[in-house]
Amino acid sequence: GDEFVLGRVGVQVAAIVLRDGDLVLVPREGPQPPTLNGEPVPADAVTVALATALAEPERYAQSPHAIRGEITSVCQDKGCWTIIRDGSAWARVSTGHRYFLPKDASGFAVAYGRLELKDIDAKTVAHLAAEGGQAEAREYRIDALAIAIEPAAEGTP
Repeated sequence: GDEFVLGRVGVQVAAIVLRDGDLVLVPREGPQPPTLNGEPVPADAVTVALATALAEPERYAQSPHAIRGEITSVCQDKGCWTIIRDGSAWARVSTGHRYFLPKDASGFAVAYGRLELKDIDAKTVAHLAAEGGQAEAREYRIDALAIAIEPAAEGTP
């Protein structure tokens, strides 16, 4: 068929690349391979840097896109969100409690979802900060149907 479906179970891959119009999973060997969590990702998903997406947020709000950034923190309660950063740009990536991330996740993440600018009430800001992350009254959020976590390169913090 034309569609490759990834289930909710983590799939270890080195990369998700576009080849001849198809999304191809490249297997990874080694002790810390990337893991994909969440829903199936369409074959035509193209990854953009977080800073690129935040430069034109309305372009990435209407439908899901693959957005990449470095993991700076993860929810320490259940693993239901992560903060990704690209230079000074950052966004919260939410799993919507559909799946959970390892609390010690590090490296880079590619989040597949819709980008939105979200107003956060003071109680929620305090709650998110208590879970171990950056929180502001207004923040960019990606409602992620899937998150691929690429571990930090060996020898880096």
